Formats: sequence, structure tokens, C-alpha cells
Amino acid sequence: TVILEALSDAVDYLKSGMPTEFICKINEVLRFALTESLRRRAEYIARLQDQIDDAEQAEIEQYVSLENEMIGMMVAVIKSCAHNAKGSYIEDFHKQLFPLFSEFLAEKASPPLQTSGICCMCDVIESLPRHPINQQYAKQFITLTMQRSNHASVDVKQSAVYGVGVCAEALTNAGFAPYCRDALNVLSTVITKGDFKDEGAPVRDNAISSVAKIAEVMGGDVARSVLPRWLQWLPCVDDPMEAKVVHRKFCQFLEAKGDQGNNPLYGENLRNLPKIFSIICRVLPDTDLREDATKEHMINIIKYLAQNLGAQRMRGVLQQLDAEEQKVIQSVLS
Repeated sequence: TVILEALSDAVDYLKSGMPTEFICKINEVLRFALTESLRRRAEYIARLQDQIDDAEQAEIEQYVSLENEMIGMMVAVIKSCAHNAKGSYIEDFHKQLFPLFSEFLAEKASPPLQTSGICCMCDVIESLPRHPINQQYAKQFITLTMQRSNHASVDVKQSAVYGVGVCAEALTNAGFAPYCRDALNVLSTVITKGDFKDEGAPVRDNAISSVAKIAEVMGGDVARSVLPRWLQWLPCVDDPMEAKVVHRKFCQFLEAKGDQGNNPLYGENLRNLPKIFSIICRVLPDTDLREDATKEHMINIIKYLAQNLGAQRMRGVLQQLDAEEQKVIQSVLS
């Protein structure tokens, strides 16, 4: 794993300057390493079927865990290559590595392998969504991600709900439209009916992020229908990376062109203002939940609303916030 981490760092350093032969050689190395890892993994799993003592079983399970960790590092290398070399990498990935990773996506694959397979495909598709190969991947991948969003494994579920959003952004409005209703139903079920313990809580944030991506991609009636409910699921606090994405989009939706009366996030007669202020008050002081640019947007939103609501309406909104939330708003306005 140390060598793979160094390789990922080297790719990030070279960025788009990687020669084609270097890309092909990296994939040859990864293909060999993956093949050998899967061979060893199969041997370990076979040994676990034998009658062995507890100590040997623990040792073999540790070996399997190390193989899973190494495959995870290979996915990190693939992500670095795909995002830096773009199209030239995707074509070689499709030739050399996709046949292996497609096996990871099979339902019979172990949860760690399924998670690695889904994460790998997300990284490749995100690197250049409009590439013809990635368009092909997204069309094949969307149904799988919706199905695996109900998986018993928390890791598979989290990667799958994230993948739904990746496919939406890749396929864009017309391409995603046939899947939109089913995808929103799946994500809504995950968000509202999931029994999230600590280790599973980030699943919800990833699902909320994917709903935002779908609303942004589809726009129009879909956004008008989805965004008021989406607002009630905020803020996101369990997955810092996705929380930053969600809260950035939250600001983008609030600042969308047009008057507030036509913005579905504000609600009829601006009835969602207390919820909007409450979200901002939770996110604004916490650097783990927002980017610096999002902080500036949130401050501007508060000031803009305070100037345009009028003193009486603003007081009415503030009275619906708790004491700590009122302090945050007052500190911004002062």
C-alpha cells in the first residue's frame, strides 16, 4: 500500500503531463496487482471454509482485510490517473481494468469488493462525464446504484447512493429523465426510513447530496417539487466532504435568479425562512461543514434578506429561532 500511495502522489504531481506509455504501464501494473490480489483472496476464502482454529482464522481474516486495503489504494491511484489524464486514461482503463472491476460490481462479490468497484466507477465517470465511454458506463451504472442503495452493507449503500448523483450529473437532463422518479424514490427512502447508527450516518448525507444534484440537473418541475422537502433534511453534519457540497448547493439554490416568491426553497410567502436561517446558523460557525466561499455566501444571504424583509418581518423570523441561532444572526448583522 505504501508503494501504491507513492504512485498516486506521483500521478498527482505529473498531472496532465503524463505520457501515454506511462498511463498504459500504470494500468498494466494495476492489472497484475489486482489479479494477484484476487488470487490470494480466493485462497484465503477457501482456507476459511476448512476446519481451522480461532488463531488461524483471525490471521486469515487479517490477510483478507489487508487485501481489501490494497485494492482501496488501487482505486485511489485510478482516481488520480483519471482526473489528471482524462480521456487518454479512460480509454486504457476500459481496455485493461474495466473487465476486472466489472466483476467487483457483481451481486455475488463481497461487500468490500462491491464498495471498491462502485467507488472506482464513480471516480472514472466524474473525471470526464461527457466522454463516450463514461456515458456508456453511466447508463449501465445507474440501475445498479439504485439497487445497491438498499444493500445491507453500510459501505456499499453509501457508495451506491453517491453513485446515483454521479450518474445524474453525467447523463444530464434528457439522459437521466427516464430514471429520475425511481432514483428520487430510492434516495428518499434511504433518507427518511434508514436506521442510521453512528457508522451509517454518512449514508444519509450522501443521499441528500445526490438529491441536490438531481434537482440541479433536472431543474423545472422536478426542482420545484423536490427542493422544499430537501430543505427539511438539512443541515448535513455526518460526512464533512458531502456536507460541504450540500451546503454550497443550498446557497446556490437560494441565490438562483428570480424573485424569492418564485424560488421553491423559500416556500409560499417565504414560510421557510426560519428553517433557512436555522440551517445557516448551524453551518456558518463550523468549518467542517462548509467551505470559505460558502461562508461568504451565507453572510451575504443573511444581509440581503435582512435588508429586503423589513424590520418587522425580520423580527418575526428571528423570534422563531433559539437563542444561540439569534446570536449568530445578530453577529453577522452587526
